[in-house]
Amino acid sequence: MKDRAPNIDELVRKLEACGFKFQRFENSCVDPCLPVDVEWNYKDIVHVGFVHSHMSRQFLYIGQNIYTTIDLQNFLGTILPQSGAFYVTDDNRIIVHTTLFFYVIFVEIKVEQIADLQTRSETRYAVGSRSRFLSLFIPLIRFVMRRNWKQFVADDGPLRSRRGDLRKQGFTFTDVSPIDHRATLNITGVGVTPPLASPDERVYEFNLADNIAQTKLVGESDHFGVIIQFEAETIRIFPRLCPHRGAILDTKEAKGSTISCPWHGRKFPPLASITLDGNCQSFAGPLHHCDYDGEKLILR
Repeated sequence: MKDRAPNIDELVRKLEACGFKFQRFENSCVDPCLPVDVEWNYKDIVHVGFVHSHMSRQFLYIGQNIYTTIDLQNFLGTILPQSGAFYVTDDNRIIVHTTLFFYVIFVEIKVEQIADLQTRSETRYAVGSRSRFLSLFIPLIRFVMRRNWKQFVADDGPLRSRRGDLRKQGFTFTDVSPIDHRATLNITGVGVTPPLASPDERVYEFNLADNIAQTKLVGESDHFGVIIQFEAETIRIFPRLCPHRGAILDTKEAKGSTISCPWHGRKFPPLASITLDGNCQSFAGPLHHCDYDGEKLILR
């Protein structure tokens, strides 16, 4: 037996039969990526705690096509706990429903490709109340929800654009629609594959005396690019690309000899660590080779 998958119109009709009156509005945005990139963004469980600082979300139940939450929203200067249910319908639209005091709120998100690496997300809202007097305050709720939507778009836009940029460079992703919510919980895997072509070999030289206590970004923010941190006693070399979903790891400082992915918090140790004791040292990795002669660092 198939799951029942109502759309927003069916949900509204159910409540209208109980005496609710609804007001509707819509928002939309276009991102330079594929629909599966936007779908991944909507269904990605872990990124919420790292990317959306304006709210706190506690996930209660996570299934293949559904999850439930308690959100701690800042509502007119007060922290308001709000329960929510998020689930995917047969046509891969996302439905959200919640209640706020005496109001019922339905949200439906539809994603479609409109051009090459151009995806439009349409978000439809329906806010209802049984009281004519309380319905007068729905415009205030609409204002708050539009403001929240703008914040989510501002937070998520760089993630979607980054995936589109990597696709333009020939990178591919393992994500295949429909994405299972549960699959997004594993942040240790490799979800992005670089193109087969390699850039021309380049040689970078850094004099230790000129770069001590500095951080250098070398190359591009791809699988060849690295971050070099020159410290008083150690040189550490880190990747610039997270292999999980392609986030840029550029940072000015390391914590505990690691750097963290800004999207999911995955921590990365250095690709190479050189102790500045005056002795010559060499390190070879899958993509890089570096030599230290006591005075300068050469990276190939």
